[in-house]
Amino acid sequence: MEVQEDDTIEVVSNKVGEPHRRGVVRRIIEQDPLRLEVAWDDEHTSEFIPSGGNARVVARAE
Repeated sequence: MEVQEDDTIEVVSNKVGEPHRRGVVRRIIEQDPLRLEVAWDDEHTSEFIPSGGNARVVARAE
């Protein structure tokens, strides 16, 4: 997954009926394996490690 700071990402839920999560990449902590600091739409910030194709970039930073 290619991602840059300020990209918007969406994480697909693994549970039926649970909504997808969206957030903005604030910092790339590590490239291999990819570790990101994400500011989520619910106003929380956390470290996120994408796996198994569960995340995608939905808006590129300008």
